[in-house]
Amino acid sequence: GITRVFEYKLISGQPGSSPFWQMLQHVVNHATYHRGQVTTMLRQLGAQPGKSMDMIAFYRTRVRFV
Repeated sequence: GITRVFEYKLISGQPGSSPFWQMLQHVVNHATYHRGQVTTMLRQLGAQPGKSMDMIAFYRTRVRFV
């Protein structure tokens, strides 16, 4: 489940462990961080902002619930 703890080894060789919910939260947060970096670099090069990459925007284009 979401509280399951995963054991792993850090790049330094030290052991680590984290519950799944923390790892999932990290993945989402980390992806957002890099998305912001890429957007900044593209704008510095003069590129126009891209289409929305938000998951909810994607879902809104695919399915309509009544």
